[in-house]
Amino acid sequence: MYRLLIVDDEPVIVDSLGQLFREQNPELDVCQAYSAIEALEWIKRAKVDIVISDIRMPEKNGLQLIDELMHYWPSCKVVFLTGYDEFDYVYSAIRKNADFYILKTEDDVVLLEAVHQCIRQLDEENARVGMLEAARSQIMLTGPLFRKQLLEAALHGEDVKDLIAESDDWTGDSAAGERLALKLDARNPVLLLACRVDSWRPEATYGRKLQTYYSIQHVVEERMAKSVVRESLIFGHELIVWFLQPDPEANKFYEENGSVDWRGLSVYLSGVLESVQQDCGEEAGENPIFVIAKQAAEWEGVHREFDLLRQFLKRRLFPNHASAVIDLGAQGGLEARSAETRVTPMLEFKRKLHELEKSLDGEEEDIFERICRELLADIREQIGQHYLTGTEKYYGFLLVFLGAMDALEVEQMSMTDIPTDWSAAAEHFVGLGRRICADKRQRRDREGDALIRRLQSYVQDNLHSDLSLVRIAEVTFFNPSYLSRLYKQHTGTNLSDYIHAARLEAAKRMLEQPGMKANDIADKLGFSSPSYFSTFFRKMTGRTPQEYREDLASSGRKSTK
Repeated sequence: MYRLLIVDDEPVIVDSLGQLFREQNPELDVCQAYSAIEALEWIKRAKVDIVISDIRMPEKNGLQLIDELMHYWPSCKVVFLTGYDEFDYVYSAIRKNADFYILKTEDDVVLLEAVHQCIRQLDEENARVGMLEAARSQIMLTGPLFRKQLLEAALHGEDVKDLIAESDDWTGDSAAGERLALKLDARNPVLLLACRVDSWRPEATYGRKLQTYYSIQHVVEERMAKSVVRESLIFGHELIVWFLQPDPEANKFYEENGSVDWRGLSVYLSGVLESVQQDCGEEAGENPIFVIAKQAAEWEGVHREFDLLRQFLKRRLFPNHASAVIDLGAQGGLEARSAETRVTPMLEFKRKLHELEKSLDGEEEDIFERICRELLADIREQIGQHYLTGTEKYYGFLLVFLGAMDALEVEQMSMTDIPTDWSAAAEHFVGLGRRICADKRQRRDREGDALIRRLQSYVQDNLHSDLSLVRIAEVTFFNPSYLSRLYKQHTGTNLSDYIHAARLEAAKRMLEQPGMKANDIADKLGFSSPSYFSTFFRKMTGRTPQEYREDLASSGRKSTK
């Protein structure tokens, strides 16, 4: 549904045009403003797709209004309607990129066709660009943030390969696309490098710490050779993480057979980082610790290597106030192997718990069931091997359900003790998850039904006043487009159809009262003029209000005979 705003300082023109477009194009959400100032209030309240505006108006003319309009809604189509056929006005309108310039003396057909052409242009633009493409263009403008979120997702174990490959395709779209796309190749592994400052001066503030991390990040980027492709981010305000690949065009860090010399790259990094420490760390009173991953990882395994780096750094194996460069892949890197055997199983379990929580929140029942059964099998095995660790896992598993059940109308949690029948436990928790998902859907439906009742109640109580989609959206605190879609989804009909039906039924009741005049009925039901009311009534019933009243009187006389 497109929104049409009609602006003129002559009420007769505004009302007649409003009536015309409501009759000829009921799918349009028609709004009316009787001055440029009032039009600005509309423009600030909701998206406007087409504007029909007079040019000469007091306080602010139509040309000035369009300047404001384009600030808020640059894709809006403009039709200037004026009684002045003067070159200066036409020239100014053209300079404002007005779509049409129409004289008020023209026939209604000309104006209707102009609006229809505007609608066709909007349809073509939406089809050509699409809302998703427009959103993607906006994402491109925030390239650094997008890249950071993409890298964070990889560190959390999300599958980002397709998105990275797609971002590479965007580089041809625009200069903004070049800012968006990662420099890394999604088809090739990456080597991770992490840095943490292990101790700070007592007076170091949060801002000082962040500034130090940015300084280290910048110096590493400057010192590293261009033959190393890299992306980096500050993760959780506590680590700097680099994703590294050798540049195939530079042909450095490659074996004679064409494979990547990851060990050679790691050795080179160790040398670079030693010089960085001298400049960024010890002289400034902080001790940056760099850890190079044991091995390069495919994108789907990046999170595992990252977990090893993070856990290794947390173990604080280094003397206080000492900087270090640790290469976990160096010969005799026993710390990496010991970290891997002790840390990875629990980290994988916690990651799956996070996936279980996401599947419940997203009502993805099939994914939930698979992960639920996998976790319970893991817990069962752990209980048999290490009872305390298994118990810790089981109660972590229960917490996911307790969090999802908060304020939901499902039975209280059972099986809080360690199960003895694990098959029954699996069926119980799978069933509980499905009931949680079903309860969420039912609650959403109930909330939707309550909103529909609220909407309908508002319409019934305000048949005499403004029932534009924008106004109704304001009193329900939703945006107009969402409100229109929601009503259609829940009822199968348009909100405008309900408003028309409500006004029609009210009109029929009033026409049954002999003392009610058509003019009064039109005013009580919010019609801009008696003629518009008559046209509306005839379109809905096939009879004019007077004919309907006469039919009522005739049927009444027949019933008394």
